[in-house]
Amino acid sequence: MAPAAKAFRAKVGDLFRVPIAADHSVYGQVVEKAGPQYLVVIFRESSGSMAEAIRAGIDLAGIVFDAKFRNGDWPIVGNMTPVDVKAPWFVLGHEGLENLRLENFDRSATRPTTPAEASKHRHRNLSGPFVLQRAAAALHGHDTWQLDFEHFRELGRELSGS
Repeated sequence: MAPAAKAFRAKVGDLFRVPIAADHSVYGQVVEKAGPQYLVVIFRESSGSMAEAIRAGIDLAGIVFDAKFRNGDWPIVGNMTPVDVKAPWFVLGHEGLENLRLENFDRSATRPTTPAEASKHRHRNLSGPFVLQRAAAALHGHDTWQLDFEHFRELGRELSGS
């Protein structure tokens, strides 16, 4: 009987490649992990080296599960200190119920907020990694951009502070 395969888990700092066409990929990095969820960024530059991609800045970001890491579709190509990102906050509650709160990524901090402050943040959006991959492909002209992809761009802007 063959030994069971060891489960692969991505780690914070892992750099990976996301294929967006047959001969084209972009780089990404795991910047934070909370339970089975990964906060990942996809870098803007797609034609240069990994160092050039990191210097070019963040294009997209998302909260995804590890399916693409586990099965090798997003191969890990290195590990380094995560790029500096502005810690994201996510909106909980509803203005009409007067229970608006902000929560950090790993859910270790929650605080009350005002409607004005809440409008500067978004609700937590957990996506399948393939949806983020399609958004990256669309951004580089290999797929059609869909309105559903916009939250990846918005989270990327929030993390990069732009």
